[in-house]
Amino acid sequence: MSFSTLFKEMAIGPYNFCLLMQNQIPLVKFDDQFFYHVWGLVHQFSLLSDPFYLREFAEISNFLWKGLHFHFIDCITDYQKYYLEHVELEKKYPSDVFPYRLTDYKIFDVSVMHDPCLEDGNLHYFVYHTATGVPYRVVCPFPYTSNASVVHYQILPIAEEG
Repeated sequence: MSFSTLFKEMAIGPYNFCLLMQNQIPLVKFDDQFFYHVWGLVHQFSLLSDPFYLREFAEISNFLWKGLHFHFIDCITDYQKYYLEHVELEKKYPSDVFPYRLTDYKIFDVSVMHDPCLEDGNLHYFVYHTATGVPYRVVCPFPYTSNASVVHYQILPIAEEG
């Protein structure tokens, strides 16, 4: 038996997408078709290769590559503020219980984060690991023209003690 759970609905122009989890496998429903890989979706829907839709491509591609393990950071400034406030709370109250403790890892330099952008033919965007809260930079080719493209999830640099 197969179960699908809606994670999010998105629109790109007049087109609607559903990000779904089916038996713990991420997929995208578009135009009554299901896509398990970014390349197939881009091949079917060329607007995802338009730089105007970098943010949408970033969110959809991260979902297809990592499912619910990594969450796309839509608003960088909100995340940076949250991250720094959370770190300060953990330092101020080290014995309190938090859903995850960012300070159990290193303190990362979230000032390097920015909105999705193209650099040297690659798309750069940011996500966080849902189990640890640790932020990552994602670097992938754009436009995404091959099903064998290499995608990198890179941990951010360590923040300097201040």
